[in-house]
Amino acid sequence: FAPKERGKALGIVGATIGLATILGPLLGGVLIQLDIGGLMWRTIFYVNVPIGVAALVGAWFFLGESRAPGATRLDLPGTGLVTLGLFLLVFPIVEGRDRGWPWWVWVMLASAVPVLLVFARYERKRTLDDNAPLLRMSLFKDRAFVAGLALSFVFFAGLPPFFFSFAVYLQIGLGFSALGSGLTGFPFAVGSAMAAAASDRLTKRLGRRILLVGTGLLVLGMSGVLLTAHLVGVHPHTWQFLPALFVSGLGLGLFIAPVINIILAGVRSEAAGAASGVLSTVQQVGGAVGVAAVGVIFFGLIGANTGRATDAVTPEVRQSLAALHLPPAAQEKVLAGFRRCFDDRGHAKDPSTTPPSCRARAGFPPQVAAALRTAGRDALAKDFSRSYQQTLGYEILIFAAAFLLVFRLPDPHPASRAPTSAVPA
Repeated sequence: FAPKERGKALGIVGATIGLATILGPLLGGVLIQLDIGGLMWRTIFYVNVPIGVAALVGAWFFLGESRAPGATRLDLPGTGLVTLGLFLLVFPIVEGRDRGWPWWVWVMLASAVPVLLVFARYERKRTLDDNAPLLRMSLFKDRAFVAGLALSFVFFAGLPPFFFSFAVYLQIGLGFSALGSGLTGFPFAVGSAMAAAASDRLTKRLGRRILLVGTGLLVLGMSGVLLTAHLVGVHPHTWQFLPALFVSGLGLGLFIAPVINIILAGVRSEAAGAASGVLSTVQQVGGAVGVAAVGVIFFGLIGANTGRATDAVTPEVRQSLAALHLPPAAQEKVLAGFRRCFDDRGHAKDPSTTPPSCRARAGFPPQVAAALRTAGRDALAKDFSRSYQQTLGYEILIFAAAFLLVFRLPDPHPASRAPTSAVPA
């Protein structure tokens, strides 16, 4: 695209990305609800087969071929080193909590550092020799580009974790269906698509400041989600989250569409492909680290808040047990078992599973078991609601940090931007 057309093109790309990001959970909810062929959740993976085929066919017919003026060899050693280094970094971060942080997780994390340092040194030598490096290390001499990488890492360390924690909060904590959870997030998609579609026009007026507006709206929107979760308690309706999620979507659309062009504005055309590849990788790593961090925070808080949640429902349980004419000693025994069960569930790696301590209720009379099930659902909702509100503090801080990092970016006039043609996936 010519420079004057690029902003509009990237605005369309941003609108598509924003819309698809939010519609994905909605489509997943529909597929799970339909339970096609008894496959349940597995259809959310199988659906990628027809989508992939459609993408291949569309690329064949609609994407024009492009070739570099001078063909270069593939940097296989560099590719192998960076792949190994990122695997050693990302895999233990994503899997560590679920596996109980075993020793090999820490060994992998420690090993990632020297491997990535070797990669950087190797790429620096190839850059100096002008020997077709996978990563042109000269890019890191551009302070604006480095600031853009930091901004992208921080921003994406907040975006995927929000959708992850929001879905867990709604489905496991409050009992929403997968479809209901997807529909609740739909206003985010609408706001994102609307803002991204208008982003090119706004960027011409505001320049870099559009990213300040976007991140500022995300801070405001996340604060609104926090306030909404606090006010509605454990029985929210989908529409109650609409204003806060719509504002958050506007913020995403105003950020995601122009940020690529702004970060790559000062990069020379011949380095645009390498620069966009680095940018895309940093975004993916940021998202993985963010999801892992929020998983540790959110599930850690769920375990820490079990006592408060059981205290909140204890009077209700006592009243139900007294109405069933259970002796005081039997009531205390049932309550102790209920607390132990709920605490074990809260500290489990997967809070949707049933710990062994919770199976004791199977021997209780039906009325007692029913009372405990009701109290357990109420306590779970209170626990998740409080823990999610506390976790949203992470999101607010992350997007506030992104807001501040925007000031490190240059603000060139759109007409002076160097031609770039690569867009991170």
